[in-house]
Amino acid sequence: MFRARGLLGRRGSTRAQAAIYSQPTNYFGGFYSEDDTSGGGLGSYATTYDDFTLASTSAIGSVSWVGSILNSVTPTSFTISIFASTTSACPGGEPTCPSSPLYTTTVPGSAGQTFLQNDVPFNNPTYSYTDPINFTATGSTEYWISVVATVPSTNDWVWESGTGGDGYSFQTLSGTTNAILVDEAFSLNSPSSVPEPMYTGLIGGGLVLLALASRRCKRPMGA
Repeated sequence: MFRARGLLGRRGSTRAQAAIYSQPTNYFGGFYSEDDTSGGGLGSYATTYDDFTLASTSAIGSVSWVGSILNSVTPTSFTISIFASTTSACPGGEPTCPSSPLYTTTVPGSAGQTFLQNDVPFNNPTYSYTDPINFTATGSTEYWISVVATVPSTNDWVWESGTGGDGYSFQTLSGTTNAILVDEAFSLNSPSSVPEPMYTGLIGGGLVLLALASRRCKRPMGA
């Protein structure tokens, strides 16, 4: 009986997503990255980008990040984009910068917004977020990622700074792109894995054995 329960539990669950790249937050403020389209704001007001490079080719199933809220609003959606990298005419004389978009998805809702703590310099509440994506990154290749919140008005949502990257990123603010000497807080996660089909057969066989054992136990004495 206990063995059958174990098999059923294994079939019904998925293993937790594992981070294949991570830049944890330092709770030290951040930069606006938001679209203000839902309330007559400034439209695509601010986009912040950070780079990443994976050691080997990997599928990315979701992105997690940390942001802070300034005016007690909740984002209504997030747009996640991944860009190729270029060495041509990068703002601030930086060696590389984002170029053409390779992948974009907009996911409605607040991306599982979960309170973490207030950040250090401004005492703004910070939150963790996660949204699914479907992108395969080639190993040893630099990419850039942006996370943009849709919020009611200007200056509502900030992508928090992080550590563990190369110490620079970019922000496009009102149409002008500048280098910023910080990392942003995000992680890239592998897709959730699912049990192999063989578990279904094992479960079915286990249930049949249980049913036979139950019938045998219910037979009258001498049968």
